[in-house]
This record gives sequence, structure tokens and C-alpha cells, in this order.
Amino acid sequence: MASLHPESAEDVSTAIQQAISEHKQISLCCAKNDSATAIHLHLDRLNQVIDYPFDDMTITVQAGITCTELNQVLAAHNQQLPIDIHQTTTTVGEVVASNLFGPRVCGYGTIRDYLIGIQAVDGAGRIFKAGGKVVKNVAGYDLCRLMIGSHGRLGTITECTFKLNPLPASASAIRIGFQSQIELTAALQALNSSNARPTFVDLHWSASGKEYAELVVGIEGSASSCRWQLDQIQQECKVPAIESFSSRQVADYLSHPDHFWTTSQQRLKTRRSHIVAIADHFIQQQLPFHGYAADGILHTSVDPQLRSILMKAVPTADVQFCDRNPAFTAQQHPLNERLLHTFDPHGIFKQVPES
Repeated sequence: MASLHPESAEDVSTAIQQAISEHKQISLCCAKNDSATAIHLHLDRLNQVIDYPFDDMTITVQAGITCTELNQVLAAHNQQLPIDIHQTTTTVGEVVASNLFGPRVCGYGTIRDYLIGIQAVDGAGRIFKAGGKVVKNVAGYDLCRLMIGSHGRLGTITECTFKLNPLPASASAIRIGFQSQIELTAALQALNSSNARPTFVDLHWSASGKEYAELVVGIEGSASSCRWQLDQIQQECKVPAIESFSSRQVADYLSHPDHFWTTSQQRLKTRRSHIVAIADHFIQQQLPFHGYAADGILHTSVDPQLRSILMKAVPTADVQFCDRNPAFTAQQHPLNERLLHTFDPHGIFKQVPES
């Protein structure tokens, strides 16, 4: 398998044109089952900051820069791209292509809320751009959102422009344990109508835990605002906190692998009103889980029978099972066929399952 390290969008275009002429595929993921006919693109040299007008709170970077490196640049101006990752090697291109997010999706949203411009190379070697470098930009087709979650099937992302958020002055969190489903339900209902504005509301259960279930609720803002909001949350939940987190502990929590969707787990997406019923089913079945309660997302171990079991146990729940690397084929929907033919007319972008 050939490996290339392009340093520009033009280099990526040349590699794709080479793949077309040699009847090879382009792979952005190293995998054991990659064939000798695949060309693997390493984007580690596409790691430069192109433009950073920090007063405008936007930044343009190449797709190979890691999120860790990006936030180090932004921190110098008290700014952030508030997308949580747990691997220091994760690049901004991977975040966009796979639509990655972590616990703070509750307070900050996903990468689609921050991506305002993009440059990519399609399967014909054509370099294209969408969006722009200013926040108020509605010209042309919204190809930015089309590329989000495309998993590299529509093009190789080479450059991204993001709008930014200020770094909070302080961050705090509390862990609350509940002894019954009734207590948990009442607490989540209170949080839904609370005057507090949590940045994350995580729901956990493990077989070794003493409580029925736990919530970890995080707050960002000024120190006084954090104190007031956490006091408000405890009053509304009517259950005292069993642990408090400092700003440093919050940062460690937000980067811990246990609080993300891993390859050994499956993700369920449901309505917030159904999440306690599904969590209770997992608890009764002794299935450990974690998730983002305010967004109706739960992660649990992969079980081929879980879908049918859950549908029978919770017949009223509208449950969606998510794939980490979904198949993007013409058989799924006629629109997919048109998209693939337009962006990858030669079928060179290799879809590689995560190892």
C-alpha cells in the first residue's frame, strides 16, 4: 500500500488523480484489510493555521492540525473550539468528517454549529470550497453541513474555518446519586426547566455503583455564576451532591475515554422523555452505560439482540441505533447514488471500518 504525505490541497488533488489513472482507491484510515491497490493519505503535514483574526473570533486551519494543537493556539487569546475529544491525535478533519462530539454537546452543540467554511477535494481531483471566513455567510449551497459526518466518502477535507467561543473563566461540576427511578426522573425534569444552564448532563450506571444511577452536571462561566448555578441545581434536584469537581477535575473528566462513544459500544438516540425508561431497562439487565441525558444519547456495550429486546421492553420509545462508520451506498436512498456519483464518480474513496 502506497503512502503519501500531501502538504497542500493541490498535492491531495494530484494523489487522487494518480489513484484514478492507476485504478486505485484512496484511504484515509490505516486498517489491516487495506489492499495493496490503496493509496493511503497521511494528512499530518496539512497542519498549519491559515488565518486567525482573533478579534473576529474565527480561525481557518488545515484539516490535519490536531484539536489539541488548535486549542493551544486559541488559548493564547482566551478562545476555544468547544468540541470535546479524548484522543490527543484527533484532527479537526476527523471531527468534521465523523461528526465527533463529547459531553458538552448539551451546552455547546456539535461541530455543525461552528464550521462556517470548508475546502475539500472530491473524487475527481477537483478542489472545491464552501462557506467563507465570516459568520454571516449564506451564499451558495451549504456544502459544509453535507461534508459533516460524510466519513470521507464525498471528499478529502483539506481546510476548515470555524467560529469560536470565549474560554470560560471557571468550570465546576457535581456528581449526584439517586436511589430510585422516581428520583432520577424528577431531577431530569427539574433540569429541563431550570434557570441554570449546564454545559453537560451525563448519566452513568455501573454494576459496582452503590446508587440506582448517577448524574454528573457541569457548569461554565464566572466563579460566582458557577456557584449560584450549582446551588440552584442541587435545590431543584432535591438530592445533595456526593462529589464536587474543580476546574482541573472538570477538564480531566471531559477528556476521559470512559465519557465518549468507543468502538466497543453502540449509541442509542431517543427522546429526552424516554431516556430514563431505557436507562432503567439497562439497569435491570445489568448493562453498564453512560450518556448525555439532556440530548437523549446513551452508550452501552454492543449486543446484537439489544435492538429487539429494547423495542419489546420499551414499546413507546422512539429509539435510533447509530453506526460509528455508517455504510453510504446507493442502496440506502436514491439521493445517495446522486451524491456519490457527483462527488466520487470513479468510486475511489475507500470506506474502511474502524479497527
